[in-house]
Amino acid sequence: MIDQSEPPSVPGEPPRDASAPTDRGAAAATAGSPGRELGQVLAACAGGAAMALLASGRVWLRLTAPRTPPLPGLSAALTGRDVEPLVPALAVVGLAGVVALLATRRWGRVLVGALLAAAGLALVIRSMPHLAAPSAGHARALLMDQGRATGEPPGTTVTATASRGWPVVAALGGLALLAGGLGTVLRCRRWPGMPARYDRPAATPGSVEPRAGTDGPEPGEPAAGAAWEALDRGEDPTLADPDRGGE
Repeated sequence: MIDQSEPPSVPGEPPRDASAPTDRGAAAATAGSPGRELGQVLAACAGGAAMALLASGRVWLRLTAPRTPPLPGLSAALTGRDVEPLVPALAVVGLAGVVALLATRRWGRVLVGALLAAAGLALVIRSMPHLAAPSAGHARALLMDQGRATGEPPGTTVTATASRGWPVVAALGGLALLAGGLGTVLRCRRWPGMPARYDRPAATPGSVEPRAGTDGPEPGEPAAGAAWEALDRGEDPTLADPDRGGE
């Protein structure tokens, strides 16, 4: 009888291997692998922290104010560090968290992920208000903090112009940090840890004794511990042992 369980093979065609996975299944398995997830989270956190740190060094606010003639008018360009010092500090926390993710495992990574998520949320909260220009009183206070408010006539209005682009970049970096931190909290238990070759080898009971085939003291020579004891007694361990007749 003819076996109908498998389709007949065409002459000249290589035999099919039913146990081999399909390319689509292999790609899906690779895309969801724990190592790839860890790499994506590290890239998101490092990129978000770098974006926030870069944006904090750019101009977020420009201030102008007239002064009593013949003094020229005042103008100041304030960076993100000037108007919101917490932004670069949170960015540094994010970069440190990336290193901590590589050095920790399991519950340590959960704590680091929660810290990264909190830093990202704080970045968003502290960056978004700077999309709009501050009030006249706040702008004058900023000028005074910069030491440039001298010579202004009473009642002078300080004009503030906000640069919306860089606060948005800092907020987007905070969102990336927030997403990476939440992903770490939810998925870190299945991620691989640091390779075992970086761990300190555990001491074994026989690790102190020289193993077979290794260099050890020659026959008749004192052990290292005996030599140190002789030095403590004020004796020279390199001299011949008098008990053996000066051999």
